[in-house]
Amino acid sequence: MPLEDFMFLTNPHGGGYWAYNDGGTRVDSGSGGSRTVVPDKGDPFDVVIVNRAETGGFWTWIANYGQNPIPSPSKTPTPPPSQQNPAPQQTAQQGQLSQACLDALAVAGFKKPQEAQDAINRAKAAWDILTRAGGAHSIDPRILAALGIRETGFRNITGDHGHGHGIFQFDDHSYPDARNWAYDPGTAADRASAKVAGLIQSFTKFGPELAVAGALRGYNAGHVRATGRMLGRIANGQAGVNILDRGTAPGNPTYVTDVLAIAKNCF
Repeated sequence: MPLEDFMFLTNPHGGGYWAYNDGGTRVDSGSGGSRTVVPDKGDPFDVVIVNRAETGGFWTWIANYGQNPIPSPSKTPTPPPSQQNPAPQQTAQQGQLSQACLDALAVAGFKKPQEAQDAINRAKAAWDILTRAGGAHSIDPRILAALGIRETGFRNITGDHGHGHGIFQFDDHSYPDARNWAYDPGTAADRASAKVAGLIQSFTKFGPELAVAGALRGYNAGHVRATGRMLGRIANGQAGVNILDRGTAPGNPTYVTDVLAIAKNCF
């Protein structure tokens, strides 16, 4: 059997795992005792790229944490990566981020370089998922990556006192069934992309860049009418984009400008 590329996530509901093929479809799952599971690397929600092969009736798993999939020795040639939204490359040697990126991540709460690097690596490991979700709704995958980092450090976790679910923190007050799908990275990324796209439509008269900025405020704080008034002031030269940070992220009201900075400087 030829090797196939799979993306694994530890299942937050039971200590097992979910497996996704390179099309973003869940193809396998199991509990920790059902078969060999990718070893714990300290963060049970880290994104992992693995290959699997069946030999003599047994599965073999090869994990590659936070990097590109291990090339398959299959006779079938591997197609080249998408040229439309290729995975971002490091601007320096592995383990080094630009100062502008580090500054943006520090605002988000990742003040230690290794924490910042880990967050970026998790987002990059899911780049194919982000590209598909973004392409489905005409959203730049860099925006989705930055959203996931600002929300959770791109971790598939439960937050907001138990009400925020998954990488993109869908609130079960607004999405009562969020716990049923928000931990599926492909589904969550698609829903986040659709939400941003829908919000952008409310602000198109201000131009594409301000519409995205307004959508980010709407994603975090809601209040579409108030956001529209702020965008009007920006468009008229009466305020800067940072006015959109008002009312966002209690305790760290920098959400809009920080997500934009992460998207611009880290990918």
